[in-house]
Amino acid sequence: MKNEKITFIPIKSYIFVSGDTVLQNFYNASQTNNMGIISSIAQEIQKGHINNALSLNNALNPTNIVEANHKAVYDVELHTLAVHIDTIDSLQYATLYNIASLCPLEGGRAVFHARALLNRLLNTSLIWNDSCTININDTNNHRPRKFIIVHYMSPAYYANAQVYPNPANTELNIELSLQQGKTANVCLYNSLGQVVICESLQNGLNELTINKLTNGIYYYRIIDNNGDLLKADKQMIIH
Repeated sequence: MKNEKITFIPIKSYIFVSGDTVLQNFYNASQTNNMGIISSIAQEIQKGHINNALSLNNALNPTNIVEANHKAVYDVELHTLAVHIDTIDSLQYATLYNIASLCPLEGGRAVFHARALLNRLLNTSLIWNDSCTININDTNNHRPRKFIIVHYMSPAYYANAQVYPNPANTELNIELSLQQGKTANVCLYNSLGQVVICESLQNGLNELTINKLTNGIYYYRIIDNNGDLLKADKQMIIH
């Protein structure tokens, strides 16, 4: 069998060689529309051309929520990890958290981008549990169709910690099943990423008093004394 060499030709070079004007026009348009600009931002970041990426992102004029989410998430990345800063302020956290909490079917790929940045910047291993629907018109049957996306967490992820009820009122029950000699702690954060409660936990049932917290959505992390994440999720508090 002969050794065959496969050469990959960049699409831009192929278009030039082929002389296909229709393809050329399509390629040019794709590079100047918003999604083309968003793609260019990612490429500039990968090349380390941060100023170029920042200029492109600042010039981006979103026309829908997907594009707006990309612009917002890239803005945070370009002012943090892209310039070797691994901390975020409360406004940057709120931006990422709000986008990360969206249904990916509506919020676009920036939802996953925001989640990845949060995990990296906060040094966590949050697994987002999506259960969302979106209506899309079925042109054949002339009726809305419902698509569902669900990201399941591994049963082992929940095996060591149960948190209930959700929503909670004045107390939050945290039930742990730990190995002998192990302890854990829980930290509850508000929507700005600020710690509002951080307490030690023991094996068995723990009761966390939350009657002084305002109504809203919070998120928590439960970590054992080895630094292993037992559980992280959102928690609603309603009095």
